[in-house]
Order: sequence, then C-alpha cells, then structure tokens
Amino acid sequence: MVLDEDKNPAIFPTEIVVTAERPDVTIYSNRERKCVVIELTVPSEEIFATASSRKKCKYVELIQDCHDAGWKTQYFAVEVGSRGFTNVTTRSCLTYMGHSNKDIRMGCT
Repeated sequence: MVLDEDKNPAIFPTEIVVTAERPDVTIYSNRERKCVVIELTVPSEEIFATASSRKKCKYVELIQDCHDAGWKTQYFAVEVGSRGFTNVTTRSCLTYMGHSNKDIRMGCT
C-alpha cells in the first residue's frame, strides 16, 4: 500500500507503470497483478458530482496505462463532504475492498 501525504510524497509503484501521478492511496498485489487506486476529495456536498468527475478525468490515462501493462485496476474517487457526509462512492470502495454492509455501518472497526 502506498499513501501520498504532503509531508511524505509517494511515488506510484514503478512495477505497475512509471508515472508522475500521485493518487492518495494505491493498494496493489504483485502476485495477483491487481491494483486499487483511491483518490480522496473533500468538496462541499452540493458539488459531489463535479468533484468526482474532475478527479476521474485526472486519472483516466493512469488507469488505462495500468490496464495496458496487464494490471487489473479499479479506481475510486471517494468523496467525503466538508460537513462529514459521505457519497455512495465511499460505500462502493469499502464494499470492493471486502467490507460487509454491517462493517460499513459500524465504521469498519
């Protein structure tokens, strides 16, 4: 797992593709050649769709490059509103990662 932080910038895993892009979270398995790219967005709740679209466009080329390199890659733009509301994309991401609905309702503890 690679986390991109302001004080500790991350490099996207070069065993997947070489890129200057820095998604917020990259989880990958060399053995299974699977990769999950997560980009966190914290907009106001009224502009979730706009924020999601903007982030998705930013990583289209990276996701395609991963696919072209033979990696099964899933991308999630996860929106958490500035007032704490989470968009449906958060649930989709957590479900894809194997969390049950009960786990999600309980805060994935």
